[in-house]
Amino acid sequence: MIALSLALTLVECSRCSMESPALLTTTSRNFRQPSALTAMQDRFEPVTIMLTVGQMRNVTSVVEAGEALLDARWLDKKSQLYKDAVSACVAWEEDRATLNEVREAFRDAAGADDVLIR
Repeated sequence: MIALSLALTLVECSRCSMESPALLTTTSRNFRQPSALTAMQDRFEPVTIMLTVGQMRNVTSVVEAGEALLDARWLDKKSQLYKDAVSACVAWEEDRATLNEVREAFRDAAGADDVLIR
């Protein structure tokens, strides 16, 4: 979870340069697996997205939402809804957001980026 928080915080940074996607892609490969307790606590109702034509993905947790947001195929990483979704993931990890807030922020960002299926 620490690597996820660091990567998402980098996205959240207002001074991120154009090289950020490469840095974030590298950072996102270093995610540590969440503990069994964390994995149970960060689950929410599935949000289905499609980042690649023909490949749907069910996102069911804060960690999965964070990984999807860091995916290089996510088109608009500069939109306010994208930044709000990233902020919600970071806020959840810091006990400042609920699972429903994370899910809704992620769903809004996916809808705005035309990757939301349901």
